[in-house]
Amino acid sequence: AAHVPSFEEYMEVGEVEVAVYAALAAICMCMGDMATKEAYEWLKSKPKLAKFISAKCRLMNDIYGYEDDMSRGYVPNAVNCYMKQYGVTKQEVIR
Repeated sequence: AAHVPSFEEYMEVGEVEVAVYAALAAICMCMGDMATKEAYEWLKSKPKLAKFISAKCRLMNDIYGYEDDMSRGYVPNAVNCYMKQYGVTKQEVIR
């Protein structure tokens, strides 16, 4: 059986995987001269807003991709981690 980390462990690693930071950096680049060095430094500091967006994207991806993940044998996702840690059903996780 595959190792299923705690929900918190999974989310800590999972947030970084999401391309939110790359997308925000691309938005800054599209701003041209309006994007200052401070804007990039702010983004590099991993602000709460970026962390929130990243976590939300990770959760949405894992909820909507749950069935595909399971069919490919990819067990560690947010849904499984939460179900295992808290002893709840998939329906309880996604409501």
